[in-house]
Amino acid sequence: MAAYLYIQEVFPNTNHDKSKLLIFFQGGGGCTDNKSCAFGLECSLAENALFTTVATVRGAGVIDRFMLDNMFKEWNVVFVPYCTGDVHVGNRVLPAFESGLEQQLGNPQCLGKDFPMYMNGYNNSKSALDWALKNFPDVDNLVVGGASAGSLGAQFFSARIADMWDVDAKGTQFSVMADSYVGVLPAKHPVPELVDYFGGCKSGLVFPSDIAAVCNTENATTIDLVEALIDDKPEAKWLFINSKGDTVQRYYYTLVDEGIEGYPFPNLMSEDDLYRNMSVILDAYQAKSPRITTFYVEGDHHVFLMDKNFTSYRSDEGLLLGDVINEWLASNSSSNHAGITITNTRATIEAAPSTPGSSTIRSESERTMTSTSTPDSTGTPPKSGSLTVTC
Repeated sequence: MAAYLYIQEVFPNTNHDKSKLLIFFQGGGGCTDNKSCAFGLECSLAENALFTTVATVRGAGVIDRFMLDNMFKEWNVVFVPYCTGDVHVGNRVLPAFESGLEQQLGNPQCLGKDFPMYMNGYNNSKSALDWALKNFPDVDNLVVGGASAGSLGAQFFSARIADMWDVDAKGTQFSVMADSYVGVLPAKHPVPELVDYFGGCKSGLVFPSDIAAVCNTENATTIDLVEALIDDKPEAKWLFINSKGDTVQRYYYTLVDEGIEGYPFPNLMSEDDLYRNMSVILDAYQAKSPRITTFYVEGDHHVFLMDKNFTSYRSDEGLLLGDVINEWLASNSSSNHAGITITNTRATIEAAPSTPGSSTIRSESERTMTSTSTPDSTGTPPKSGSLTVTC
């Protein structure tokens, strides 16, 4: 059985201060079923592929040490790259499959390869988390963040990470920062069903046993699953950042609703429908806990925290996203000490920042690349001399 080489990116604090740690899960799309997760389809879609299959590193937004108003520039950052299409939680191998749609996409070189799809998201994430725990075992402030697919990864791994760092016993300030993916999916195919398809609902992997039980419950909803995570660590603070009409969130709703047969999805759900459904979910979380903050942005923008100007998004009340995050980090309740209420903030774009996800890769003196051998999806321990990249 093959073992895998997984590489995470680490931005250590330049003063060797290990008191603050940000673990950030990268985004990069996703697949939803046997047809959309197949190699032949993803290859045939080419630049329109549903998810990235190449793990990359980024140095923009919250992990940019040269951005003066980046509140995380002095933090230790472990950046978890993404290339598996399984929102970081996959733990299975899909056999080779072609539905026939691939033949209509005009890339015959992609057909007949008989390549399985390895959903190694869980093993990849776990190897990064194990490394982070070994190197930053005792922190005062721990933030788990993610963008797009990484937003779901951050939410799903939150309880596991809190347990790994023993935040309750140590009194660690623990927070979850979810950027640009709430989990609005058709009722017939809710988020827990998708997580289960990826192999992520198994007890003892991504979720503690009680939360895994919720994930495995028939007809469980997004709200059911995330509320269980919120209940598991009631002292944790959560921040959800979304645009009301996010095109990417609407696209993936339609993919799940229509299947890949609906490609290229000319009739997305409306922006109003997305906002209404997001509000139902996030309002439910706020009813569950007073430590939930939401930040809504007008328009269809996708991903804020990886933008080099992420702090400049301004709310309709005159609040900057940078100020909201600073107050959220400093507060021990849903309101900050300076008198700015940050719970349920509505925001609008004052000036269009640069393309989200734009990045500058820093020199090796400014970041550290670490590699970890991880078992394959069957749990087989690594064997020397058989390393391949997880993607």
